[in-house]
Amino acid sequence: MPSPSDASHPKKDNEDLVVRFFADMGDSYAQMCVAFDRYLADDCVWANQGLPEVRGKARIFEFLRDFADQIGLESVNGQVYNIASAGPVVLTERHERWTGADGKILVESLPVMGTFEVEDGRIRAWRDYFDPTRFAHLVGADNGDGAEDAR
Repeated sequence: MPSPSDASHPKKDNEDLVVRFFADMGDSYAQMCVAFDRYLADDCVWANQGLPEVRGKARIFEFLRDFADQIGLESVNGQVYNIASAGPVVLTERHERWTGADGKILVESLPVMGTFEVEDGRIRAWRDYFDPTRFAHLVGADNGDGAEDAR
């Protein structure tokens, strides 16, 4: 019979995997793509609040490239503040800092709650919850008066 520490080992592995995923995103778009390829399952589902759900690693890469091109994104640095898990599900509280290709900070601190479903050492599903108005100025969002928000 496994000891209590052995029984919790898979939970810890899943938490470690998610933390490594963010750490491995590095400081460039190329490093971010390597991390996505290394940690996401081929059939991963990625859902970001207010944005279309994307299914499959190939489509995720298309979405990421289109989004990065649209806002001039070079890197995302995610600092995990709290993490919890039960079985294959890992929950994170983190802040993300988005940096543009020109080195300019696009979003200084985006608070994000994320849910990750880990299976066989890969992220099978990733859902993030955040306030999309924190980066609306980057995507030319309508601020309600018919004019684009130019912050």
